[in-house]
Amino acid sequence: MKKLAKFHYNENEGKVVIKIVDRRQDDKTDVTVYESNDRPLPVLERKLQEMKRHLMDFCELPEEWEDDITVLAVSAKYAGNGSLGVTISGKRDLEGSNRPLVINSPYFHEEQDEEDIEGAELGIFGPELKDAFKELERLAFDFINGSRQQLPLFKPEPAESELNLPLEADPISS
Repeated sequence: MKKLAKFHYNENEGKVVIKIVDRRQDDKTDVTVYESNDRPLPVLERKLQEMKRHLMDFCELPEEWEDDITVLAVSAKYAGNGSLGVTISGKRDLEGSNRPLVINSPYFHEEQDEEDIEGAELGIFGPELKDAFKELERLAFDFINGSRQQLPLFKPEPAESELNLPLEADPISS
């Protein structure tokens, strides 16, 4: 079954990278990476940015940073039992630097009923993040299948000043 292993989009770079893992029936795994210079649909961009709240929670970041953080990627791993684990990456522009602060969350995994290990409640996420990830996964597969922001099919009508109209010719004298 094909599953999303990574979705990365940086508007400034203008590139989407999607990594898909496919566990085959013989228990071997195929990995496929899709790269595109097409822009994703706004709903996919929004879904990626909705991961910001989880990034901030995982990294215990101050609330006043929320407007300054951009989520760049979500990476996933799947345990043998099929449970999901994620890492969320983002950036925050810094006033005193021409390079951003890159923020990578710790690896968090979904809640498991059978876990009875001391400290197991740390590093766990609930169904809300799993649902958000599944929607991001669905939209990423839609992107691979062609749901992207479409470039205009036709050139826009040129302004009158851009038209190459011939200058009025001098009257022909006879």
